[in-house]
Amino acid sequence: MNAEHTPGPWFVSVHDDNNETVVRCRENQGYEPIICNCEYDNIDIVTVEELAANARLIAAAPNLLAACKDLVRRAETMTDGEWGEPEEIAQAKAAIAQAEKGE
Repeated sequence: MNAEHTPGPWFVSVHDDNNETVVRCRENQGYEPIICNCEYDNIDIVTVEELAANARLIAAAPNLLAACKDLVRRAETMTDGEWGEPEEIAQAKAAIAQAEKGE
């Protein structure tokens, strides 16, 4: 699984008329393809607020991934390896692998 994700920025679009929250991305031609369609059929299971929070987290994913990669690169240049790899760096690397390779 080596496919690249759709480049950001991604944004949240709420449609109250049909109870859906959509995560979209911007394209050069003005077309805004859907990244994720979050619908709620049963308000007792997921609240509207929780659905919106999930959509915001999904929309932030490209920026979070890029920031995580930058922090790992920066941290690796600041540590000399004398004490091994800090747990936080290992966690960040695992999150990057999960996002990029599904590991």
